[in-house]
Amino acid sequence: MKLINGSKKQKMLQLLTAAVLLLAVAVGLFMASGAEDNKMVRSLEINIVPDTGLYFITPNDVIQALGPDGSAYQGKPVSALHLERLESKLQEHPFVATCDVHADLSGNIRIKIEQKRVLLRVINREGSSYYLANNGQKLPFSEQFTPNVPVATGNIEERLLDSAYPKTKTLQDLHLLASFLSKNPMWAAQIEQVYVDNLSEYLLIPRVGSHSIVLGACDALEEKMEKLRIFYAKALPSVGWDTYSKINLSYRGQVVATRKASAEGPTEQNELHNNEQNTGH
Repeated sequence: MKLINGSKKQKMLQLLTAAVLLLAVAVGLFMASGAEDNKMVRSLEINIVPDTGLYFITPNDVIQALGPDGSAYQGKPVSALHLERLESKLQEHPFVATCDVHADLSGNIRIKIEQKRVLLRVINREGSSYYLANNGQKLPFSEQFTPNVPVATGNIEERLLDSAYPKTKTLQDLHLLASFLSKNPMWAAQIEQVYVDNLSEYLLIPRVGSHSIVLGACDALEEKMEKLRIFYAKALPSVGWDTYSKINLSYRGQVVATRKASAEGPTEQNELHNNEQNTGH
């Protein structure tokens, strides 16, 4: 009986000790929270990524989100800034992908914002502009900054407010094409415009050269653009970048290049790609 009683006392002592420890932790957390709330703001650090110098949301926009007065955060306790509310407000910005707002133990407010990545500017047939992001989301046109991305024009019916993401095949194809171009540094630098004709086929306008590139349907992109790369590498260096007015990639296994009227030689020329990838001209 004494052993049983001793065991009960030991268990009670252990439970009491655990309760005291839990209470101490709770009190410590409460006091730390109170100290954090009363801590004065020491500085405001804003980090916007990627750091390309092109900001759809600027550090000044972030400061203004703290209140009408841009210096409203100075000399105030951390708790007065309502950091969770600020984070939610910044997250509502159309060009913000993710946002993290927190205060460290020294009272420094740290704000990190990841911007959405724009792949394409769209100008529909009504003349209205908007962007397509890498995730396909449609974003409003910004008068403040112009990203260095291709511009899509022509027979594009869809408007910004029709939906949050592309709903027509044309816009879905444009997002697919823009995603492909953005992943290849050569094509991201070379293609500056995409034109959609009345048959919903695609024409590419390059930065270098006075030719247009007939893509046709938005399919087999890797195969078509590889044909163009080989044509650029093997045919154009010997005849010049201004010899052709049109380079057609829509035919399987070949490139059909149309010479300018002023250029010597046949008006139209087929550049066949066999297994050895010959590009005789």
